Amino acid sequence: MLLVCGMKPYEMEHTMRLLEQYKTRTAFILCPFVERSLQRTYAEAFQTEYHKILFLEYQPNYINSSPNAKIYKNIIERYIAGD
Repeated sequence: MLLVCGMKPYEMEHTMRLLEQYKTRTAFILCPFVERSLQRTYAEAFQTEYHKILFLEYQPNYINSSPNAKIYKNIIERYIAGD
């Protein structure tokens, strides 16, 4: 499961509600546009045994996956045969 969550102050209420709703379901939590200085704080606050927090880099061209290629591979690698 992929959950895309906003970490801006006005989005946090919705993020908390979403994470609570799926608290016992295994999911990757994708967080775009999070300032680097805050990433560790958010990871410590929201990552659980069920939720793995991943921070996405700015990617203005959605066809060019290279800015986030490692993150996407991390998500699907267990489904790739021979990897």
